[in-house]
Amino acid sequence: MMARRLAIMRPSNELADSVAIAESMGFEVTAVPFVDVQAADNSSFDEFVDRVKEGTCDMVIFTSANGVRFTMSRLADKEVFLDALRRTKVMVIGPTTRDALAKLGVEAEMPDTFSSEGLVAHLGNVQGKVIEVARSDHGAPVLIEGLRDSGATVHETVVYTIAGEHSEAQRELIRKAERGEIDAFAFTSSMMVRSFMAAAADMGVNIVDVLNRKVVGAIGKPTAEILESYGVRVTVIPDKFLFRDLLSGIRKEMV
Repeated sequence: MMARRLAIMRPSNELADSVAIAESMGFEVTAVPFVDVQAADNSSFDEFVDRVKEGTCDMVIFTSANGVRFTMSRLADKEVFLDALRRTKVMVIGPTTRDALAKLGVEAEMPDTFSSEGLVAHLGNVQGKVIEVARSDHGAPVLIEGLRDSGATVHETVVYTIAGEHSEAQRELIRKAERGEIDAFAFTSSMMVRSFMAAAADMGVNIVDVLNRKVVGAIGKPTAEILESYGVRVTVIPDKFLFRDLLSGIRKEMV
């Protein structure tokens, strides 16, 4: 059986839980964050909060648990906002975000397919609806475009930003990959792919050839498409876009 040496490159705030999941599944993990998430600083946030509190929107969509976390971190009066959310239809893309809201006493609905496309299809005709979307500065355009094409007025609020991380830790992971000391790679966002590729390019490493000799997993079509645009063959895309499902697919490929 292969050693199942896995690279995880998620943000620092998600790394410990991700490593614990991977190790429980039998992986030997190298974990280095290739993306950094920070609260966004923009005036539109207050307008978003006011619309929710005033009840002038029909629906609020959170696309990630980070979106929930950074929204809550900026609120001066959390309970007033949460009370308003409890009176509003709230949608999420997957169970991690749903669970983050449940801990705050907010019920949320999610589609069967955990993706922006799945959410748009689940909602169907939203003609005349006013929808708030709280997400990162690198959210997939398909969500906003799909909702507007279905008749909604959409207000998009960036509540956190995503940027690449490049330091010695990231360079060492690239070197390990080049030496053949990593057998599988778990990519969970488009920005993670771009950051990883940029780090390798800065070092002069032909990382595409390295990846194409290994197992490469991607959560969701957008992440897979970015990898493929670099010439990387994506081995695993789970049916449900969950980290544990991604690792299950990678593990099956490595048997």
